[in-house]
Amino acid sequence: MMETDVKPQIVKEMMYTVPLKYAWCGPHNDRTRKAVTILKKFLIKHMKSENVHLTEELNEELWKHGMKNPPRRIKIRAVLLSTGEIWATLPESKFPFEKKKEEEKIEKKEREKEEKEQEQGKKEEIKEEKGKKEKEPKQKEETEQSEAERKEEDTEKKEEVNKKEE
Repeated sequence: MMETDVKPQIVKEMMYTVPLKYAWCGPHNDRTRKAVTILKKFLIKHMKSENVHLTEELNEELWKHGMKNPPRRIKIRAVLLSTGEIWATLPESKFPFEKKKEEEKIEKKEREKEEKEQEQGKKEEIKEEKGKKEKEPKQKEETEQSEAERKEEDTEKKEEVNKKEE
């Protein structure tokens, strides 16, 4: 089978408050690591899938006070994807695949703006060309008129000179 780039669909999204108090039962230098495994087991049990991913923000929140002092409980937002993956993050933060979607939307808007600007630029160029074309015949007419006027003036001057000579 060929693998295609199928974007994952969200099947289930839940908010949980995970108790991590049992991480405190054991050696103090291993508590946060134990809290991470407790969190993963909790997600496997409640979301019914084995493939669990924690976002960087959630991991940093767990390890914020070092390996000896993990939080007693933590609120998370968990999502089960159509690919069978579970993603967990803090309630206010976004998942990596959501960030990609937002970036794509922003890029799409930027492309649309650029296309509109290009279209407006082309319209302005067309208007300028039309204006130039309209001005050119007027200028030709003006130059023709001025040449005719000059010729008339020249002929008048010649006539005056001729009259003076006579």
